[in-house]
Amino acid sequence: MFLAGACATASAALVSYEGFDYSNGSNLTGAAGGSGFSADWLATSGVIGAGLSWPGLPAAGGAASIASASNTTTYRTFAERSGTDTWVGLLYRRDSADNGDSNVVIGSGSSGVWVATGTGGIRLGSIGPFAPLSIGPASQFSISVNDPVAGDQQVGRTRLLLLHLDYSGPSSGTINVYLDPNLSQPLGSPNYSNSFSLGALDRIAFQGNTGCTVDEIRVGDIYQDVIGNNDPDGDLVTSEVEATIGSNPLLLDTDGDGFNDATETLNGTNPASASSVPGTTRIERVFGFGPARGLDLSGNFLYAFNVGPVGAAGQAGDATFTADDATGITVHAPNNPIAVWNNPSLGSTGSDDALELVYQSIRWADHNWGAPDRTLRVDLANLVVGRTYKLQLLFAEAGSTGRRFDVLANGTLLANDFAPSDAQGAAYASTAGSAIVHEFTATSGTLNIVLDGVTDVADVPFINRDSYLNGATLEEIPTVAPAPGITPAAGAFQEPVVITLANNAAGATLRYTIDGSTPSDTVGTVYTVPFTLESSATVKVIATGGGWLPSEVVSADYTIQISALATWRALQGLAADGSQDLANPSGDGIANLLKLAFNMAPNAGDLAVANTAVLTPSGVSGLPLVTVDGSGRLVVTFVRLKAANNPGLAY
Repeated sequence: MFLAGACATASAALVSYEGFDYSNGSNLTGAAGGSGFSADWLATSGVIGAGLSWPGLPAAGGAASIASASNTTTYRTFAERSGTDTWVGLLYRRDSADNGDSNVVIGSGSSGVWVATGTGGIRLGSIGPFAPLSIGPASQFSISVNDPVAGDQQVGRTRLLLLHLDYSGPSSGTINVYLDPNLSQPLGSPNYSNSFSLGALDRIAFQGNTGCTVDEIRVGDIYQDVIGNNDPDGDLVTSEVEATIGSNPLLLDTDGDGFNDATETLNGTNPASASSVPGTTRIERVFGFGPARGLDLSGNFLYAFNVGPVGAAGQAGDATFTADDATGITVHAPNNPIAVWNNPSLGSTGSDDALELVYQSIRWADHNWGAPDRTLRVDLANLVVGRTYKLQLLFAEAGSTGRRFDVLANGTLLANDFAPSDAQGAAYASTAGSAIVHEFTATSGTLNIVLDGVTDVADVPFINRDSYLNGATLEEIPTVAPAPGITPAAGAFQEPVVITLANNAAGATLRYTIDGSTPSDTVGTVYTVPFTLESSATVKVIATGGGWLPSEVVSADYTIQISALATWRALQGLAADGSQDLANPSGDGIANLLKLAFNMAPNAGDLAVANTAVLTPSGVSGLPLVTVDGSGRLVVTFVRLKAANNPGLAY
């Protein structure tokens, strides 16, 4: 059973935001826009001008241009924070080329009178890097954001400044300063760190005697709050949730295990541990083509098809998406095609374009219809029994957060009460779709897929039981061929052995050896019919080819110790079962078996020639008569033979 999209929440939040969305040229004093502030701007000087910008940082409205004046202070207060980790982010530009100070201040104060300062404060200005300030009350903290190179004031250059007050106690901790971070990459080490002692925070201010412009002020709990993006990696898992589960909100796949953090969240595995991965049946959030983006498009695909009236969608990775009526594919969704169900944007590659077409169209089943048309069914033919496959069913919801249906494959429940909107992370598949993935070993030649919104589906608000499908792939996973069989079993034999090999891998070829070498896909005799071992040997056999990985090498040892009788029968061409042992093909009156006993037929063909050599003229030697008397005793009687000129035995 899958619980798609169930996530915990955290307390991280954007506390205050000021984008200076005021009329151009208006005075900053008394401006009350933005959010999260407890009072209007108190400005000795300041007017609204053109806004500043930074790559990757959302920006709107204008900016505050603060004129130079001796130790003027412009500030605005927000709800007091005490002993709580705080991030502050803003855009800053120095506008005057002089030796004056221009400082960004965070701290506390009263009566609207506040100067920028702080013992242990940091100056990144032209009078030398990291020079401490020493004016004003020690409860305030001042930072200048000029370039940390003496004599270089960087006039006219927009800077991105991030401050992190990392509290270790109620009023102390470490402040980390990040200057001009690249927002398209994970946040690196700070440009400067120092301890601080500071109690409550309730304002941000700009103080100095040099003109500057500021914009996009953000105060928040975590880094993502102050860069204006609560989902910087675009996985539709908020930074608050990622902070709770331990994943990196800047990385799609925190632990690098090939599964994006959203997929791991959906399946209840740990996105921060590479040893914790979803199972072989799972729900994936799909962001397009590429590593950890949710679909496996590398390998040998028996099927890849676009469901809907659009037809073939093209190639994505190794998968070429055909129409849904290609050979071997049967989709049962009568008269319900939609060509443009969604219009997702997954990326700019050709593979992404193909996936966008797949996620755009559907066929669906109306749950109000009679059985079986109220369920959507797909049959895929030509599977090989015993081979492993990976099925990927593609879904892109278009607004129904209450849609639920079960997904089954050959009677196995893959997803119970599947909710496509939860799986993709949003009501509409704008930047992500989803997939149900199922790896299995085929037990029949046909795969039957059923999407059922009617049977045993829980009732939820705004329930929608109509099932649909955007597309699917069926990949043949490299599978080791089942081991071949050898009969009879290994052992000792007193006559030649007929060896029969059993091929347990459909389509594979068996190769065998009897000379001690190891068979492979190129070594050994191709098995077609049973063969006979005339002498002791080890039979080794392997199954290869036909889409299978080579099987294990199976071997059997045969010890063949053929008796003298069996050897002689073979030499003389007699039946191995002894049925000709008492025959007398030469007509000399001596049975074949007796000729063996007295070495009268040592060569092939001797049995066909009358043998009178043993009939000595004197008649004093010859063959014995062997009988059984009435008591069951064996009686051997030596008799005289007739003369050599009268062949045959006489008693």
